[in-house]
This record gives sequence, structure tokens and C-alpha cells, in this order.
Amino acid sequence: MTSKWRHQAILGLSAFLLTFLFSIFNNTWLTALLWAAIGFLLFFILGSVIRLVINQSISKQQLDTREFLKVEKTQKEETLANDSIENPMKETSFHAVPLDALHGREKTKTEAP
Repeated sequence: MTSKWRHQAILGLSAFLLTFLFSIFNNTWLTALLWAAIGFLLFFILGSVIRLVINQSISKQQLDTREFLKVEKTQKEETLANDSIENPMKETSFHAVPLDALHGREKTKTEAP
């Protein structure tokens, strides 16, 4: 929570200091202080609004991504379920192969170990 306030406070304080420094030479100190306080409030509120809009945009994008992944996952599950219903005797992609057959040396019953 402090990091959320820190960004707005830094933005507001920088606006306060700049407004006060540029305003003190042309106005009395009280008027310069008033304008600086107004600048602080405006920039603090502006920073809060910008942060809110960015957070809403990011959370909406994350929500859309989650929904897309959820829909994609359910479509894959439906496809797998339909395949297993339509082709119950379909062979799997794994086939057991003896290691000797892989190397081209199949043992026969006549060969001794």
C-alpha cells in the first residue's frame, strides 16, 4: 500500500516544489504556498486517476487472457472426449518396442545368450 502512495506523493511533491519555486518570485509567499498546495493536490489526484486506469486496463487484459485460456482448455478437453467417444479403439501414440529391435539385433529362440 505504501508504494501506491509513494508514487503519487513524489509526483505531488515535485509539482509543489516547482510551483512554489516559480511562483515565489512573482507573488507573496502566502500566494505561492497556496498555488503550490493546489498543484500538489492536482498532481496527486491526477496520479491516482492514471494509476487506477492503468490497473483497470491491466486487470482486464489478465482477465481476458484467463478466459481465453479457459475456453481453449475446455475446447481441447471436448475434442479429446469426442475423439475417445468416436474412436474408442483408436491406437495410442505409444508403441512398446524391445530395445534389441531398436539396434537391429533381434534375439531369436535358437540363439543362446
